[in-house]
Amino acid sequence: MQPQVVVEITTVPESEAISFPADGGPLDLQETGTVNPCTEDPEAAQESGAPSALEHMIEDAATTPTSVIDPALLAIGPSQPMETIPAQTASARTSRSPSPHGADRDRPTSYNPVHGYVEGVKRGNEDWHVLRTKGMRPLISESSKAAKRFSRGMEDITIRSERLSIETNSWMFVAAQHPNANGQLIHYTSPRLRRDAREDTVTFVRQFSVIINGLVHARRKDALEMGKALETSRQEVVEKAALVQSQGEEIRSKDDLISKYKAILGLTAE
Repeated sequence: MQPQVVVEITTVPESEAISFPADGGPLDLQETGTVNPCTEDPEAAQESGAPSALEHMIEDAATTPTSVIDPALLAIGPSQPMETIPAQTASARTSRSPSPHGADRDRPTSYNPVHGYVEGVKRGNEDWHVLRTKGMRPLISESSKAAKRFSRGMEDITIRSERLSIETNSWMFVAAQHPNANGQLIHYTSPRLRRDAREDTVTFVRQFSVIINGLVHARRKDALEMGKALETSRQEVVEKAALVQSQGEEIRSKDDLISKYKAILGLTAE
């Protein structure tokens, strides 16, 4: 067990307070009426029957509350000044991450159709305003790349069409063809439409195929006629160039003949 240090605190009344001389001289205990317990005669006090000053001090110490200080606290050195922590500013306390207002501005809505509406879509005879979720891509100028891109896109469209038609048990028909495609018409018919109107669906596919074939043939016919016209024009240009060249040679030969005649006749140019 560690030893404990006991600190005794004694309160002296103001009437019994000792006044020290102003000149710094020795203190006269008899004048102050205070008896020094160290110099008091214990026998005289015992004969008088009154308690001695030492007994008074012991009694006061017994009745005075004491404070016990833990030795561990005494071993601790003087306390260090606390480090001042700067107060958090109001802006830091109230700061929040900025909301993505830019993303809100780019989100297509009926009030903000950023990318516009899908063209050519209708509900019956009325226009159906469908927002474009993304911007339009530029036209692919190379026909072979455009045909390949068309095939890949139609695969995705048919997969989505089948999923939607089966999930909702709806009638659905999708058909498309690319002008430069090597294959036949691409079309998809939902199971319910094939089941409920199979013959009509076959007829519709034939009609649509006739329209597409007519467009393809017309396009090829127009291209053939245009090619013929270009070839005819090229031939005409070649013929005209040859005619101009022959006429130039004829003019040069005539000039040479005229020069010979002049030399024979002795004629000179004026």
